[in-house]
Amino acid sequence: MTTRLLTLMVFLITASTTAAQFPDTGLGGLFYIGAGQAMDEDSATQTPVSLGALMPTGAGWMIGFDIAREGTTIDTTYNRTEEDPSTSYNLIVGTELFNSDRVSVSAGVLAGFLNDETNCNRQSFIGERCYAGEDPEESFTGNLGGLLYASWGPQAVGLRITDESAQIFAGFGF
Repeated sequence: MTTRLLTLMVFLITASTTAAQFPDTGLGGLFYIGAGQAMDEDSATQTPVSLGALMPTGAGWMIGFDIAREGTTIDTTYNRTEEDPSTSYNLIVGTELFNSDRVSVSAGVLAGFLNDETNCNRQSFIGERCYAGEDPEESFTGNLGGLLYASWGPQAVGLRITDESAQIFAGFGF
């Protein structure tokens, strides 16, 4: 897994050397990878991670999406109860706060959802997920947070904070 992440980062650094900023706002697209710490020390996700992208709208705003492994889901399938890591899916809306010739500072608001519980109406006692192949019921909870990052050229570093985790991230422009 670590080798794949390093290979992806080298590829993105190489590809981002030709990335250009959008001339109308100074904002370019951003792809980022983050890792950090769970807000709850009892979280099933020991090291939260995120992967996201932001694109300019041309009107001074950016929109984006990220997916993160953060938080805990209670899973009562397969006739057992476990706390498993949860996955969150988030929409991001942001804007540039400051732009000089060398550095740009941007911020965004993040809102999404994550699975907090997966359970079966009837348990299977023969090794299936739920009785007679039924699908489990899932419940979701909201996830709120924000991003703050600085970029220079095609590189960026920042902070991503949500209800579930606090992460630092490195990004590459495209």
